[in-house]
Amino acid sequence: MDTSVTRLLHHDFWPGNTLWEGEALMAIVDWEEPALGEPMHDVGYFLTDAIYFGIDIEDTFLEAYEQASGKQIKDLLFWKMAATARAMPDVGPWAKGYSELGIRTMTADDIRRAHADCVQGLLDETR
Repeated sequence: MDTSVTRLLHHDFWPGNTLWEGEALMAIVDWEEPALGEPMHDVGYFLTDAIYFGIDIEDTFLEAYEQASGKQIKDLLFWKMAATARAMPDVGPWAKGYSELGIRTMTADDIRRAHADCVQGLLDETR
């Protein structure tokens, strides 16, 4: 993993912090936690959060990311695992944010199950 070059990260990059017009991304909002680091941090965070939402966007997102950045995706499994760890010890409170967006009504237990399923899926990928 190349960490020699840092970039500006959103550091809370999830589908709820994006604004779309049709299929065009218009803006990324809520820049409360910017940081410098490896861009794959934001990629892993976005993709795992999309899993919690039940959005199957990984292939489309990665293709668009590689095309826009000109960089090949590396160490994706690691970065998705790091993103799931960030949600610990309890992802339950995130359910309120999801429900407020109206994208998917989720209880705290729903998001905990989605998180556990995501973690299990990532662990299965390591086998």
